[in-house]
Amino acid sequence: MGYRSPRMGPAILLDKSPFQKCPRHLLPELFRHYSLVVPPILLKEILEDHAKNPQQFFALAKRLDFMDVSINLSFQRMLEAELLGNPVPMSGQPCMAAKTITSAEGLLHVVSAPPEAEALRRWQKRVTSAAERDAAIRWQTDSDGFDMEGFKARLRKVADGLPKFPGDKESALQHLAVFVDKLLALPDQLQFLELALLEFGEDFRGRVRARWHEIRPASLKGFAPYAHYCLRLRYIFALALTNGHISTHHNSLLDLEYLYYLPFCQIFCSDDRKLHNVIQRILLRPDQTFLDYVTFERALRETFFFFGQLSPDGMRKWLDRKGHYPPRGPSITHQMYDRHWKLPAELQGNFAKKLPQALVDSVIRKVKAARAKLDEQAPRHLTIVDPSEPAGSASRKER
Repeated sequence: MGYRSPRMGPAILLDKSPFQKCPRHLLPELFRHYSLVVPPILLKEILEDHAKNPQQFFALAKRLDFMDVSINLSFQRMLEAELLGNPVPMSGQPCMAAKTITSAEGLLHVVSAPPEAEALRRWQKRVTSAAERDAAIRWQTDSDGFDMEGFKARLRKVADGLPKFPGDKESALQHLAVFVDKLLALPDQLQFLELALLEFGEDFRGRVRARWHEIRPASLKGFAPYAHYCLRLRYIFALALTNGHISTHHNSLLDLEYLYYLPFCQIFCSDDRKLHNVIQRILLRPDQTFLDYVTFERALRETFFFFGQLSPDGMRKWLDRKGHYPPRGPSITHQMYDRHWKLPAELQGNFAKKLPQALVDSVIRKVKAARAKLDEQAPRHLTIVDPSEPAGSASRKER
């Protein structure tokens, strides 16, 4: 637990709307310049489409078939792991499970493919299980029928006696966030641990309490930073909802789930003006960026236009010299690189060509050793390729 995926380009988290609305011819620009973080809730929302429109479901799944994506661990699994003492890095990179194996090449860390990855591969081949089709219908029915107004009324009863946060939305939410931070800093930190444990079984709670009493931490944030983030998010959502600052649309709880994955991206993109665009200001770190959909699409169109003007020879020269790096100038993607992924000129370009042969041979030996240890059939040859290269490029190193 806690493995951070090394990717090329800034890590970007999309909710379903920009992923679905993005013109298909611009998707290669997303792959070329960004590392796509896929939260399980995105795949769940895609699967929900099967209940109403199977063809749209398969089309959305197919959109990921040429991308190198990182499927983040579910927030529930990350919470469980962290509360038991496994660190969950919140540094703007996707969090994935990994296991350690001892191979002929020594100790190796191997990323474990989540169940969602196998499901996605099947969906791209237009194959779904009966359980998935039943789940899609159930989720669609539950989502459409959820009474957010009733949920808001119940929360108001629970929040009775807490301060109210009237006024304009932006300043009210800022005051609300300050209040929540002061609340979570109260001396009795054990009460917040108990709140973080509400969704878990008694046996699990007992193990976490035992660890708490053994360590005697000063705060929940020090004991389990991600659990603190999740609890802060829930307080902010509940108080913003009861004060009328966010929407009571029936999908609001689904939209809330994307926000559990904000610590694992550098850029968050959403077209949701009723929740995400409202609340992201008090959730994102100063070193993160929010893009609305219009800005996101404009960023992809800018690089699409630039690379579309290059001749085949011009494209080969650019890949050799700059690799996946965007063109200089006022483009949005270049701004994102300056902010989140700035590299000196000597580190730009086609990494595959610059790798020493000894390192290439070492990497290939380790991959083959890992696959042999995991009882996977070793391929006849392996390819090392810079992520910026299009399929079929001749400048790949093979063994």
